[in-house]
Amino acid sequence: MNTYKVIKIEGTLIYLGKDDGTLLKVEQTSFNFVPQLGDIVEAYKSEETYIIAKKSSEVPTEKKEKGPLTIKNIKVMAWLGIVLTLLRDPLFFAIPVMMGHLLKEKGEKDSGNFMLGVSIFAGITALITRFILTGRFS
Repeated sequence: MNTYKVIKIEGTLIYLGKDDGTLLKVEQTSFNFVPQLGDIVEAYKSEETYIIAKKSSEVPTEKKEKGPLTIKNIKVMAWLGIVLTLLRDPLFFAIPVMMGHLLKEKGEKDSGNFMLGVSIFAGITALITRFILTGRFS
């Protein structure tokens, strides 16, 4: 993998280090951004030229979302689905499952996975509770 960390800046010369101890010296003109100490970057080489890009897993600048399917609205709908699952009917677990998938599509992988886990837990809990309250065990 071509992932490095900016470990030293000396004028226009940038030193990049890898976990295995590999050191790469690159001119600042190879960067498509202003490098800072500690930045995680990806290095690509074309002949004798390097192209350095900030790693995509870095937190991107927040952009305004428009429309009804903002991340905040999706999370609200997912939690509403959890409440409906626990208080009303176990079939409502489909709402937070769908919202979890939407969160993952919008780049909120951790939130999406969390929501999927919570919805499965809520669905199982609602089913168990429903069988206990109705006395239908067989």
